[in-house]
Amino acid sequence: GRNFSLAVELLPRKESPEESLALAIESALESVRKIITQEKKKVKGTLPFYGKKEDQTKGGEVRKKQSDSKMLEVSLFDLHLGKLCWSEETNHSDWDTKIASSATLEAAQDLLTFYPSYGRIWLPLGHDFFNSDGPDQNGTGGRTSRGTPQDEDTRWIKSLNTGVDVALALVELCVQHAPVDITIMRGNHDEQRCIFLGRLLAEVYKNHPHVTVDHSPHMLKKYQWGDVFLATAHGQLEKEQKIVTECALKFPEFGTANWREIHVGHGHRMRNAGMIMDGWEEQSVRYRMIPSMCGIDSWHSRNLFHNHPAAESYLWDKKDLYLGHHSYCMKRND
Repeated sequence: GRNFSLAVELLPRKESPEESLALAIESALESVRKIITQEKKKVKGTLPFYGKKEDQTKGGEVRKKQSDSKMLEVSLFDLHLGKLCWSEETNHSDWDTKIASSATLEAAQDLLTFYPSYGRIWLPLGHDFFNSDGPDQNGTGGRTSRGTPQDEDTRWIKSLNTGVDVALALVELCVQHAPVDITIMRGNHDEQRCIFLGRLLAEVYKNHPHVTVDHSPHMLKKYQWGDVFLATAHGQLEKEQKIVTECALKFPEFGTANWREIHVGHGHRMRNAGMIMDGWEEQSVRYRMIPSMCGIDSWHSRNLFHNHPAAESYLWDKKDLYLGHHSYCMKRND
């Protein structure tokens, strides 16, 4: 008989990037619609008020109080909400989307209530808020903005929806305490997702009298509070001395402020660093690396990159400047 040969080449099925993104956006928007509907039912169309009932005037406006000179910075950096960490493998706490969501809101509640009175909240969001920026080659797990594979807890579209839910819950929690200014910062893990999150929050709160959203594309942003100048960058590429120089060149307020601080993430650990020489600060500029609450995944564990998981809040006064800060420390859950 005649011989035959047959060759078949099998390749992984790849979803169209356009279709995947459209599906993720629509799914996230539907999640937003549900949350907004639920919140409207809770408050029945009324605006939140801060403090005692007598502090609220007609029309939902908030009467000025003595605490209006104080501002609370709520720093929840590098949350990596979609990261998967297994304590049996790393000898550190477990971490997944469910644990991360609960821990983030619990930490926020602690940070918002530790100091009794303040008139405004600054909420920097982003800084690797998500753990990944898109699916891996199989369309299931996650990869960073530059394509590095990640230990992702769930399908990347689901982790996007979870992140949107947590961000909205954070804003709603903050606005129950004081008006809130949101600053969106892109991380090296989730540049595209943070851009999307910023635009989404801007649309949701565009008519809200007590919420502002800065989702401009700059990688270095400032927040002014009276005589206090604060700047934030993610910290992956921005070198310490160069950030200081850039602040001086870009922001006129930098030179006239009585207190200057730069807060960065990325390192997942608390660190105060001097600008020019070793020390806590140099030339009246204080530099802080904000810690992270997220767990230690297998790669970080193998390379012995450990940290005390924590989140921080800072209390500022327009004239009295720095009043102190509070650290919320995560406890092992394994």
